[in-house]
Amino acid sequence: MARSNALADPTKVLQELYAERGTADDFPSHATAHFDQLFAAEDALQQIPVLNVSSQAHAPRSLVQFRGMVQDTMSPEVYMAKVPVNGEKQLGGWGIADTITIESPGDELTDDYSNLKERSVLWVVSVPGESEWLRENGSIQSETAPTRPHKYPLHSSHLGLQVKTYIPHKLKSTEVANFVGILTSEELSTPAFDAGTSPPTVPTLHVLFTRSAPRTIVSGYKFPMEVVPTTTTENTDIVQSIESARLEITRLREELILWLAEEALGGDREAAEWVLLVTTSRVQSRHPEIIPPSLTISSFPLPPSTTSPTPTPTLHHLLRLLLPSTVHLNFPVNLHSWDDPPPTNPVPESKLVHFAPHSENEDLHSGVLQLPAGTVLTVLEANVREGALPSKAAENLHTLRHMLRTQTLQYKFPYAPGNGFEFQTDIPCIVLCDGGKSGKSVFLPDNDVHVRLKVDGGRVFDAYKASKDLVLPPADKLELFRKLVCGTMIGTSKVTPDVAQYIQDDFVKERTERSSRPDTVTPQDLMLRMNLVR
Repeated sequence: MARSNALADPTKVLQELYAERGTADDFPSHATAHFDQLFAAEDALQQIPVLNVSSQAHAPRSLVQFRGMVQDTMSPEVYMAKVPVNGEKQLGGWGIADTITIESPGDELTDDYSNLKERSVLWVVSVPGESEWLRENGSIQSETAPTRPHKYPLHSSHLGLQVKTYIPHKLKSTEVANFVGILTSEELSTPAFDAGTSPPTVPTLHVLFTRSAPRTIVSGYKFPMEVVPTTTTENTDIVQSIESARLEITRLREELILWLAEEALGGDREAAEWVLLVTTSRVQSRHPEIIPPSLTISSFPLPPSTTSPTPTPTLHHLLRLLLPSTVHLNFPVNLHSWDDPPPTNPVPESKLVHFAPHSENEDLHSGVLQLPAGTVLTVLEANVREGALPSKAAENLHTLRHMLRTQTLQYKFPYAPGNGFEFQTDIPCIVLCDGGKSGKSVFLPDNDVHVRLKVDGGRVFDAYKASKDLVLPPADKLELFRKLVCGTMIGTSKVTPDVAQYIQDDFVKERTERSSRPDTVTPQDLMLRMNLVR
């Protein structure tokens, strides 16, 4: 009954809670705990409607949920926590103060500072690059014109809304969470507008509780080897069960590699295995630095130069079927423009692409690389010509190289030391290119791993299939692939002493063999091998 009341009229439930608890200062924490407990179970949470910005989708002050990425942590605002109604002070938070008539004359309320409290304000957007198979699980893309599109990293439809929270939080830029609250429509809370200009009215969510999202965006995945019992036993049945489970994981992994190779990489299983390793890697340590390796696959078939716009590689379509979030870029065009080909040269300022977030008039504009941890970036180098890059393209390329080398991204602020602040990222990257004789990317030559695509002699494969033309495994097999990939993304592995010794011996052997050119095998190569095995 309590849950159905909360679904039907969350405002009334808040007011009743407030009446029971009086005017205690800890009421926001009490309200959060109450609603969080009501919807603690996953099946209960699924009863809450998913946010849709269509004006017909939700009644005023409905209870909704929205899974999104924090794009901006805006300045806190003061709100009226207590409002006089019929001679008594009633609850004013969660937007309730805006719905009732204040009966107290003059400025009595604002003079009494005990009536005022502070709340945090965030700008939250749809998860950039979120795969379609996840959207059925808690988020919806907007079919209408997005609100404040400059605050979204990509040039695509999305939802963006103002989120107001009433208890302290630790959410940072690019973190993903599921926000549950009361939906309203209010003026934007920002100092970025002139005194004579009214702020726009935007969708606003007054949060009742939040659920943090894991790296896989949705929960329920386990590291594959955690499913396998690790108990030491001599019981034959248990030993056989353990070996059977391990064999099944190995077999599933081989099937996945084969599918990636045959469908997107001309049958090259080695390249497919590298793709799997890189896409499931993550930052394991900042000190010492253990970050995802970046991969270049060269000798990759390029689309005809006359093809416009540049088609998306089949590999990216497959990754979108497996991974929670992916982003694809075509270089050099997307280094400075979303239009392919760019409408004019030079590209107008209003159409320039920014890879790093930057502040304008105290408003944080998003950048292409403002992405959640675990997002996999694929880059296709096509139609590369000789000549100098436009200044914005060169700047964006520098930003990307720095991010891949350090897994940090500089947000640019006018008055910050060094023109910005570094924010941590965790974004694996795969580059597809011709590579020429060197086998390296033109734009990202310093990638960690370089693999030449090896296609069987005479074999012709379509590297740019449309989504509808993909050959897919059965639905249950595809779901097993996802469980394997997503489980691997969150697992923790250890390098056993015998493996570490093998890597060290192999490194020493290779360095000895190349003693005439010691610069070709460096200590960084040893660190890379250790990182890769993790």
